[in-house]
Formats: sequence, structure tokens, C-alpha cells
Amino acid sequence: MNEGCAVKVVLIDAYSLIYRAYHALPSDLATSKGEKTNAIYGFCNMLVQVINRENPDSIAVAFDVGKAFRHDEFVEYKAQRAPMPDDLQAQIGRVRQVIAAFDIPVYEVPGYEADDVIGSLAKKLSSQGHQVVIVTGDKDFLQLVSDSVSVVLPARGRFSEVQVYTPDLVRLQYGFDPRYIVDFKALMGDASDNIPGVPGVGEKTARSLIQTFGSLQNILENVDSIKPERIRNAIKEHQSQLIQNLRLATIVTDIDVDIEPVISHAWAPDMQKVNEIFRELEFRSLMYRLPKYFEPQNTSSEKVASVERNEQPQIQEKYEIVSDQESLRRLVRELLAKEYIAFDTETSGKNVMESDLVGVSFSPKAGIAYYVPINGFSDDGTKDLLDELSPLLEGGPKKIAHNAKFDYMALYKHGIRVSPLYFDTSIAAFLLNETSVGLKDLAATRLGIQMTTIDSLIGKGKNQKTMLEVSVDECARYACADADMTFRLFTMLEKEIVERKLQDLFYTLEMPLVPVLADMEMTGVAIDADALKSLSTKLYEQIRDIESQIYEIAGYEFNLKSPQQLSKFLFQDLGLKGIRKTSKGYSTDAATLEALSGQHPVIDLILSYRQLTKLKDTYVDALPLMVSRSTGRLHTNFSQTSAVTGRLASSDPNLQNIPIRSSLGKEVRKAFVAGSPEKNNAIFDEPSVLLSADYSQIELRVLAHVTDEPKLKEAFSRDIDIHALTASRLFGVPIESVDDNMRRMGKTINFGIIYGMSGFRLARDTGLEQREANLFVKRYMDQFPRVKAYFEQLIKEAEKKGYVETPLGRRRYLPDITSSNPQRREAARRAAINMPIQGMAADIIKQAMIDVHSALEREGIKAKMILQVHDELLFEVAESQLDRAAEVIVREMSTAFDLSVPLVVEAEYGPNWGEMTPIRKVSAGQEANA
Repeated sequence: MNEGCAVKVVLIDAYSLIYRAYHALPSDLATSKGEKTNAIYGFCNMLVQVINRENPDSIAVAFDVGKAFRHDEFVEYKAQRAPMPDDLQAQIGRVRQVIAAFDIPVYEVPGYEADDVIGSLAKKLSSQGHQVVIVTGDKDFLQLVSDSVSVVLPARGRFSEVQVYTPDLVRLQYGFDPRYIVDFKALMGDASDNIPGVPGVGEKTARSLIQTFGSLQNILENVDSIKPERIRNAIKEHQSQLIQNLRLATIVTDIDVDIEPVISHAWAPDMQKVNEIFRELEFRSLMYRLPKYFEPQNTSSEKVASVERNEQPQIQEKYEIVSDQESLRRLVRELLAKEYIAFDTETSGKNVMESDLVGVSFSPKAGIAYYVPINGFSDDGTKDLLDELSPLLEGGPKKIAHNAKFDYMALYKHGIRVSPLYFDTSIAAFLLNETSVGLKDLAATRLGIQMTTIDSLIGKGKNQKTMLEVSVDECARYACADADMTFRLFTMLEKEIVERKLQDLFYTLEMPLVPVLADMEMTGVAIDADALKSLSTKLYEQIRDIESQIYEIAGYEFNLKSPQQLSKFLFQDLGLKGIRKTSKGYSTDAATLEALSGQHPVIDLILSYRQLTKLKDTYVDALPLMVSRSTGRLHTNFSQTSAVTGRLASSDPNLQNIPIRSSLGKEVRKAFVAGSPEKNNAIFDEPSVLLSADYSQIELRVLAHVTDEPKLKEAFSRDIDIHALTASRLFGVPIESVDDNMRRMGKTINFGIIYGMSGFRLARDTGLEQREANLFVKRYMDQFPRVKAYFEQLIKEAEKKGYVETPLGRRRYLPDITSSNPQRREAARRAAINMPIQGMAADIIKQAMIDVHSALEREGIKAKMILQVHDELLFEVAESQLDRAAEVIVREMSTAFDLSVPLVVEAEYGPNWGEMTPIRKVSAGQEANA
């Protein structure tokens, strides 16, 4: 920085921003290891945003330290503020690390607040001709705004957005100059600082007084001319308090602060440390948003190197394009001799079922990669290429990929079945609790390398290209980097899988599941578009009828899908009491409406309207448009890296959220049918049916197994109705005397208890009085003491370790388990109770899927697994082989896992998913019952 030149300086009010971020951002924002980061992220996000926008010459940060003089003058000053929460206190050290890494001077002056330090710095800097930008969460700083001082504040309700206050904006919003902000605050008071205002003087009156008289001093000098009388008398009565308020609210600007560290210091952020901290905190998006001039120059001289670095790995890249037959054969011979190779496919689109193969890349070693393009290989393209690659892809070295299912499917479409599929770096990262498992994100956080994004390669929106339109050289740079980074991540993650003792979970469950899911997705499911069209008409009529009823109650029409308009109708027009206020009014989310149910008939109408419109928009109207042109079937995507419990997640479309119990949900399920030649969506050369195999009460059986509770184990071993048993224990009656209502209560508690249900939740779900609900929960725990002991032990271990685990080592971190906030702490406890049970149940059905898929192929049965919905598997089966298929499926599912209680499977079949007839209900070691 050149001395004597005017500079732009950013001054940051640290604690103000940190507190605002802590309260504005989600409390569960944490790293994969459980470190809370909401306040750190908010601060860092604002810092990076301001650096990018303002391009400052220098930055300084001010912290409060100890008590300020205002506390001595007015003992009630900020007295209402609670001590800093423990989970926020733990984040302050990290913020200071970030500040140090960015080479930002820190100012702390005992006896003064950060406001005063910043005020004094701003005055001194601006008086010498420098430009000052104050970044804060406190509007008190608006009193300092001038032609050379601006104030940046987070937008209300949206911390990531900011508003930049200049003198014109202050005048526009307040109706007076910035210098009167302090007088305005003295009149109104400030609840956040516990400064009392003048009774009867609110925002409107205070603004009017300042617009009329100007300063507080002028108001007091002209108090006799103030109208109305009650305001005049109030000001006279509180004159001494107003003078004190003015002193308390005025930011000190004459502290003797040294500005040399700001204007003469050569600002030099240590980007290696910044990136290291951001990687540890898993702030991938911030790493990408750091100003380009912060990054060291890329010194790689390789022609097709494709990574941009914040750190220079000590690896020299060598990326090659292989575009002739002889070079390809030489490459295949070379790679066949390797123990491991990473591979990646490039396709013309994201939907693998509708995309063409563009090329394949390989990496046998960190820094080395080869790209084999199809569109630049030969006239015969795909066939010649895959004929040459077949020996390598279908045998030879162990294959490594990132999101391997996609690459597996892209090649399987062309007859190549990749084997052995050894390691998926996205799944490994997920099991190691990485927050984001995208390749670009992992390269940034794990390797310190910023890769070229797909959007920068092909664009986005209406100008987006396909990979077929990208030049071979550009595609090669991108594809080689993907394979190379995948190999580098593999060498790192493989060791950690072993260190965490996750080998069984990863190698015997998750990796063998990849080709099973690929086969399911490629097979797809047939739907009856005509049935959905008919249902759409029916739903439209029902929705219109409900709309008419709501509008009749309202007396006018409005947009029912608009939260603001609905909020106005409910809480202003009808006068219902709002529950949770947002920046746009009272919330109308599902939880709010359910809590209001019964207070007015319109609430149930709105809930019905939402249910019907969601069903119509999400499934009935959308599904026919998503049918594949090439197969005539619907193809969902199953993800192994979405749910922390290990459950599979379905997307594009999500077929796991179709309502099961409602009559309309069953109507939607009726549209899922067996394929037929007439519809060009058959998968067998003979008529077929659908077969559903569903685990009976699997999570309760897991509960009995992990708790070793003898009463539960006996009930499952003897096939006693578990809900009736629980009801008999709760109500103190013999099991044969349990009626339907009692059994319903037993069922509610049985399934609720594995989700950590409290008496409050039971009361809400059943309509019981709170006291009675609490008593039922207590009785349950008394009747099943080992369940109670197991839950208590889980919570105790979670508090000690910060996480819970399934028997196979699947881990969930719970940063809120020791939170001082009761709601957050209780939510974490419920998660601690549920996760090991739900996670083990998820692992059981995954093992069953692997076993069933293998058995059906091994025994040559014409049956295809087409959907998984939590505890249920759906198959399409050749009608002539239905009995044999059912026997194999039930056998494999019921023996998938060695529990201390039987695994019971209920199977049924039918022409569609909504109309099915039971086949059998069996468990391991039991005979089939027709």
C-alpha cells in the first residue's frame, strides 16, 4: 500500500455480525465431524462477500473486550442479554483463526465497545481523505454515515443479502439526516441495549419530532411547542433520562487509535491457511468465491491440465487424448497390468437413460489420465471403442469411480458390465460424514484443488451446450481431471474407511448395491397414463370445489398458493392467532396449519387443498411427462448418499412419498402397472404382474434385537400381535380384552417410541391430555425397562462422543445433543434414539436387495426388482413364474440378516401397485402360509 494515497478501508464489527449469523442461520449447520459452524459461516460469508464487492485496500476488525463505560453509567445497560450460548462461544476461536489467516488487524480497547473503536477509526480515516465501509449487524452505526463513510447491514430476514447505507438511503428510509439517528434512538429507546424510551413516543412520533425540530437538544429547548400535550409532558418528565439516553446511544469517535496498521500495512492474506481452515470447516462455496487475485498463479505447463489451484499439489499432471486404434490397444494393455484404475464417462446429458456416450477417461495414478473420445475416435464410434475397451472394463484391475452408478449405467446401456466395481469415492465420502460428496467439492476440501465446473464448460440456461458440442480438447481436460481427482481421493478415502472400521459397511453392503440399483433404475416401472389422466380430471374437480368453499368463507378470491395472501386471510381477516412469524408475516406452513386444526373449518379445507394439489402436481400430472421415450417406462434415481440414516432416497421423480394409506394415494398406486407389449413397455416376452414384498414391523423387530428386551422378543418369536401386547401392558388388561381403540394407541406408541416420541408429541397425535400422554409414555418405559435403558445409554454416549452409530459403523453427528437450547437438544436426543434403529433397518433391506437380485439371476427367474420404498420391494414378475419368484424373494428377504427375532415378510401380487392380493407371510425357519 502506498503511503499518502487515499485508500478504501473496511471496518468489521465482529461480535455484531457473529451474533446476527448465529441467530439467522440454521442451528444444525455443522461439519461432517459435528463442529457447529452457523456463526462462523455467516461471518466468513459476509467477509468474502464484502471483499468481492468492495475490493478494499485494507480491512480491520474490532471486538468488544470486557465492560464498557456505559455499564458504569447505567447499570441496566444490556442487562437483559443472556450469556453467550456455549455452542456460539465454541465458534469464536475459529472466527479469530479466519481473521488471522486473512491478515486482518484486530482492535480491542478496554473500557470501550467495538462501536466506539470503529467510530474512532472511521472518523480518523475519513478526516484524512480515506473511504470507509463499516460492516455490522447494528443499525446504531447509521449515525456515522457520511459522504466518506457507508454502512453495510445484512438484510432483514436474509443474512446473506446486504443493504449498503449511504446518506441518501438513510434520508429515504428515516426522513432525516444520519446525524439525527442517535437522537431518534434516544427518544424511542432501544430494547436490544435495554435503553428505555419515553412512554408514548414510538417510531412515528420520534420521526415526526426530529423532522420538525432536528436534534434532541433542539427538541428540549422547544418542548413547550410540542403537541399533543401528553407527548410534551412525557418529554418534560423524562428530560434527564433522554440526556442519558443520548450519551449511551452516541458512538465515541475520539479514542486514540492507531490507524497505521490499516493504511500502511501491506495486506497479504495467507491463502494456504485460509483454504486449510475453509476445508476443515467444509466451506466449499466460499472457497470458490474467493477473489481470483487471492489465488497463486497456476504454473502447470501441461497442455491439457484442467485444475485451478489455491494450493499447488506436488504432482505433475500428464493428461493425454487417445484417438486412434493402435494407441487405444496400447493403453488397454498398459492399464490391464494395473491393480486399480479410476474411470469416468462423459455423456450428452445428465439423464443417463436419455443420453449418448461421449467419451471415457481413465487414471491409473495420481496426475496421470487418458481420455478416449467417441466422437473423435473412428467412423464406427461407440462400437469400435467399446469392443476395444471391453476386456479392460469387464475384467482386469479394480475399478474406482465417483458416483459409479451413473458411469456403470452409461456403459451398461452399450452392453458393457463394469467389473470388478471396487470403490465409489462419493459413497466413501458420505460414510465418512462429508457434508457434500460432489467431486468438485471434495477436490476443494480434501485436495485443495479447484476444478473446472460443468457450468463453466457447457454454460447454463438457454445458452447451455451438450458435451457433444464441446471440443475434444476441452472435453479431455475436463474428463481427465475427473478421473485423476477420483484416483487421488481414492488413495485418501480408502485408508480412512479402514481407520473407521467401515469395511463391512462399504465393501459388503454399499458397493455391491451399486449394480443392483443400476439394474433397477434401467428397468424402470410402467405406468398407466390414461388412468392418471382420468384421476387428474377427478382431482381438478375436487380442488375447484374446495377452492369455492374457501372463497365463500373469505368473501373474496385470492391465491391459495401464496403464503402472504393466505397469511392475511387467516390471521388478519379471520383473526386466528399466528404461531411463528417470518419476515413476510405469520407462517402458514404445514406444522402451523396442523396446530390450528379445529379452530376454524377452513383449516381442514386448506390442508385438503394442499394435499390434493401436491398429489396432482407432483405425481398425477408430472409422471406421464417423465416416461422415457426409449423404454416407455418411468426411471427414478436411487441415491445412497442422501439420508444420514442410510435409507435410500428416490428422486426425479421421488416415488417414495406417494401416500400409502389415503384412498387417493391408492388411486395413484393403481397407475403403476406391469408392462405390456401393446404399450411397448414390456420387459418379458410373456404376460407379467407386480409383486410386493414388505418387511413386517422391521424397526420394532430391530428394537427388540438391539435392546434384548425379553417381552418384545417373546412376542415376535411367538408371532403375538405386538400392538395388542403393548396396549395390554399400557391399559393393564389381558391381551384378549384389548379393543380396537386400545390397539390403535399401542400402535401409535410402538412406532412413536422408536422416533423418541415424548408425551407432548403423543398428546398432539392422539388428542390425549398432556398428563395422560406423559403417563402412557412412562408406563411403556416401565413395562419395557431394557428399551428405556437402551435409550438412556444412547443419549449418554451421544453426549460424550457427539455422535451415534449403527452396528455396522454408520455414524450421525449430533452437535445439538448438549445444546443449551431445549428444543434443539430434545430434537438431537430424538435423532440419537431413532438413527441406530432406522439405520440398521435400512442396512437390512439393502442386504436383502443384494441377496434377492443375486438369487433371481442365479436361478434364472423372470423377475425384476423395480422399486424400493423403505421396507417394501416391488418387482415385476412373469406371470408363469409368480409362485417360484415369491418363494425365492421371501426366502432371501427373511434370511438377509441374523436377528434374534424372526424377520417376517408379507408378499402380495396384482395387475397394479394399488390392487394386490396376499400371497404368503413367512419368516426364517417358518413354513409358508398361503
